[in-house]
Amino acid sequence: MAVVDAYCRCDRNGVVGAAWGGMYVLVLAGAVDLAHAELNAVTVPTTTPESTQLAGMLALCHAFLAMAESRPEDVAAPLELATELADRTG
Repeated sequence: MAVVDAYCRCDRNGVVGAAWGGMYVLVLAGAVDLAHAELNAVTVPTTTPESTQLAGMLALCHAFLAMAESRPEDVAAPLELATELADRTG
């Protein structure tokens, strides 16, 4: 949760909260397939601090979705990416 906290502290436009909240709501509603499709349909360049922040949040969403789908082997890589991107944005 430290990575999520770091992103939320830097979230000036509410984008991070919207990404996390949207994924969480879809999973809670049982729309895991829709959450997976939506998440896989998004790519974000990491050319600005804001887009890097969003890319990190999407990586956290990938980890959350892997946990929700009982795929523990797919959790570590997106968490590592999110950590790397958080380090870049300060």
